[in-house]
Amino acid sequence: MDGVEGSKEKAAGIGHIFKFMDNIAGKGNFMLYEKHIFVCVNQRPEGARICCGEEHGLKLVQAFKEEILKRGLKVKVRAQKTGCFDICETGPNVMVYPEGIVYGKVMVSDVPEIMENHIVGGKPVDRLRINF
Repeated sequence: MDGVEGSKEKAAGIGHIFKFMDNIAGKGNFMLYEKHIFVCVNQRPEGARICCGEEHGLKLVQAFKEEILKRGLKVKVRAQKTGCFDICETGPNVMVYPEGIVYGKVMVSDVPEIMENHIVGGKPVDRLRINF
C-alpha cells in the first residue's frame, strides 16, 4: 500500500480534532509529552458502520504502551485510546501529535515501525499515512 488515500470530506470530519489539538499545542506549556499517540477504539452496535475498536484498537494501545516502556520513553511519549475520528473505513486509525499525522489500516505488527521511524526517528511511515 502506497499510503491510505482520504478525501476532503473525511478530513472535514476530523477537522475539529485538529483544531482542538492545535489550540492545545499552541498554548506552549500544556503539552506534557513530546509525542502523543491517539488510537481509536470506538465500537458500534453489531451491523452498524465498521469501527476501529472491533479491529484490534485496544491491542494497538497496549502494543504502543509496551513499546514506549521498552524504549524508556514513558516521560516523553504517551499512548492512549480515543473515540471516533469519523474515518472508520480507513481504520484502525492512529493519530500522532503534535504533528497531526494520521495513520490508517494500522496492524499491531506496524507498531514497532511507527515507534522506530516516526516517534524515535521523526520520519512518518508513509505506507500507513492517510493523505487528505
